[in-house]
Amino acid sequence: MFEERQFETLLLDLMMPKIDVYQVLKEFRKGNYNRPDRLIIMSAHAQPAELDSLMALGADIFMPKPFTMTDLEGILVK
Repeated sequence: MFEERQFETLLLDLMMPKIDVYQVLKEFRKGNYNRPDRLIIMSAHAQPAELDSLMALGADIFMPKPFTMTDLEGILVK
């Protein structure tokens, strides 16, 4: 899907069932897929060192859970 389409924003949970977010970020970084303009990672369990790793791999924004739709809208309209 990422090879065929360009997305403006991708919202990923840190803990996904079939592929982990680190692998997704690495694939975008390698240039294997069209990278969205914004990569937003969300989690209720991220530790500070983990946040540094996510940002180093190309995540743009981290959103701690829980968040409200107003919080999300605030990020998306920037």
